Amino acid sequence: MFCDGIFDKVIPPLRCWKRFGHQEIVNPAAAIKNSCNDYLCDISYRLGMKGRMNFSDPQALDFLKEYASLFGLDTKSGIEITESEPAISDRYAIPSAIGQGTHNYTTVQLARYVNTLAAKGFSYKLSLIEEIKNSNSTDVVKKEIEIQNHIKLSDDIWNVVNQGMQQFADSNEVLKDLRIDIAGKTGTAQESKVRPDHALFVCYAPADNPKITIAVRIANGYASGNAVGVGKDILNYYFGLEKEEDIVNGKASKAYNVRTD
Repeated sequence: MFCDGIFDKVIPPLRCWKRFGHQEIVNPAAAIKNSCNDYLCDISYRLGMKGRMNFSDPQALDFLKEYASLFGLDTKSGIEITESEPAISDRYAIPSAIGQGTHNYTTVQLARYVNTLAAKGFSYKLSLIEEIKNSNSTDVVKKEIEIQNHIKLSDDIWNVVNQGMQQFADSNEVLKDLRIDIAGKTGTAQESKVRPDHALFVCYAPADNPKITIAVRIANGYASGNAVGVGKDILNYYFGLEKEEDIVNGKASKAYNVRTD
């Protein structure tokens, strides 16, 4: 499809974050790489037009809720500490397609969502506990892996999502010197007109054989690049790509005023 910077099939129209658009978006992977609002809005619009002559906002929202629920975004993640109830958007279907509307999720809920992408459809109940031992080092409780849902899609579909997220990471200024291939995506959650946006970054690594999933949220963090910088430090530490001293003192990273979504 052609992205000219404004989605005007509904009123009020919704603008792409890139003022004059991304021009030709040839496939879903390119839409993910470029965070193309027009492309994602058009998906929601088609859902609202399915079997109808006119766009139905409630119908599109019902489809979005159905798909979001498959990824566990309608339930708590499972961690053993207090966690807020998630909320899938229930109004404004077109903005909801790009994460606006009334969506509300904790960072760990976003991590589980992205982990489901990394696991090609397996959505797990998360836990902070691997095992509990007594004073004799004998297992008292050993946590078993619990699958909450399995989304059955072809490998081709999962690979398109992976490809788009890899292309984003490969083209990201903050990640350009990272010595591991990852699949990632940024976001900026706009909550207030008088305060800075929340900075978001999610990823899994290595991209082709994931071992770790990360979600970073910086409240009022300005640019999403700042969240990417934190995620990069976590990856460097986990995979031993930088000296711990360099990560702690900030030498391995820095603040970025880069918006990529």
